[in-house]
Amino acid sequence: MKNTNIINFLKRGFDLVFSILLLPLVIVLVAIPGILICVDSRGTVILRLDMIGKGGKLFKCVRFRTMFENADEILHLYLNNNEEAREKWHICNDPDPRITRVGRFLRKTSLYELPQIFNVLSGDMSFVGPRSYIAEFKDEVLGFSDLIFLMRPGITGPWRLSGRNKTTLEERVKLDTSYVLNCSLWLDIVILFKTIKVVLNEERSY
Repeated sequence: MKNTNIINFLKRGFDLVFSILLLPLVIVLVAIPGILICVDSRGTVILRLDMIGKGGKLFKCVRFRTMFENADEILHLYLNNNEEAREKWHICNDPDPRITRVGRFLRKTSLYELPQIFNVLSGDMSFVGPRSYIAEFKDEVLGFSDLIFLMRPGITGPWRLSGRNKTTLEERVKLDTSYVLNCSLWLDIVILFKTIKVVLNEERSY
């Protein structure tokens, strides 16, 4: 395995320079969805989720809110009044009645993750890295591998180029472990360019 301390140092330098260059554009891009979210539904614009970071430490990951404020109540009523949807929910939760109109677009285009650039600036995340996992899945992830916690989680990574949420937890952890073992700045740049292509294709298909 490559020296992760050196790789992390180089990645941090790249993240700082790249995020500072992008910051003016990101501020504008963050403002527009923020206004649309306020107009579309009641509730907070930004969510702060407990995620697992480098070294297994928890941090607050910031994302745009994509669901209604009373999401649990909406889902309960929807499933109670729709027997077919109730039977298929654990297999396929699409359409999801909890997601707002703006939220559906933000998820489709991955724009709901834009605020995470501030996590990159604070040092909790990287532009490219292993997937960020919700705190409640920490034991499950450790059951597969703890190598992924040697690096900061990324806004994007190999998991985004390989089916995103269509892969199982075990498959995602394997992808992340392989990334950590083979990480380099050149690999990060390749993943960034491929991510842009994937996101643009998703946006055109909306």
